[in-house]
Amino acid sequence: MVLGVLLNPAIQLIWNYGLFYGSTHLIQSHSYVCNTMFCIFIVLIGYCRCMKPLKAELVGLFITTVGVIVMFSDPEAARTDGQKGSLLVYSFCLFCAFLAAFFMLINSFLVTQVPVFTLLLLQASISFTYLVVLVLPLTLGDQYKFWSTDKYWGAFGFLNKEQLVEGLLAYGLSTGLFGNTGYLACLLFYPPVVVSAFYLIEPIVSQLIGSAMGIDRFPGACTWVGTFCVILGILAL
Repeated sequence: MVLGVLLNPAIQLIWNYGLFYGSTHLIQSHSYVCNTMFCIFIVLIGYCRCMKPLKAELVGLFITTVGVIVMFSDPEAARTDGQKGSLLVYSFCLFCAFLAAFFMLINSFLVTQVPVFTLLLLQASISFTYLVVLVLPLTLGDQYKFWSTDKYWGAFGFLNKEQLVEGLLAYGLSTGLFGNTGYLACLLFYPPVVVSAFYLIEPIVSQLIGSAMGIDRFPGACTWVGTFCVILGILAL
């Protein structure tokens, strides 16, 4: 259990980096699809462990996979800056999704051993420690300042008075309370493959936000048809 509590924040950091990296190189729907399709990997991991999947799971995953393929084939889905993702970017995002499958599987065990909010507090604290002690010093170099609230280079930049309300309330509530907290709480009632499948609703939301902010062009029919298939696949699960 202790190993899981220590390992999962590291996996989450890599997975989140995959989302950020993908979102700066791909259109938002493709980035989020690649990084959130770990329900497929969960079934494959279970199969490797000789756990026979249910027929509903296989049908749901098949429909979901078709939806993902249709979304990827949308010729109208493109970034406004003209940037096109390479095979390396797609591969890295898929690798992050593979790691995220273990994140969900480990958490499905941990939520039965540790109260959900205690688990969230532990993982958030450990993840932040990994970030400010290991990741940021390596990525930002000499510009990084540990004991600082500088919003660009400080380890505690989220406490900067210029963005304190935005960071703690807007992003904290939306991505924290209504994001990770909700998903982890659902693991108390549903298996990991079902909870993880609901992540695949995020690509269409991210695409709409990306289009509204001028990052991506508005998606075409393939994205909408693919999204509909994904939702059907989730319902089948």
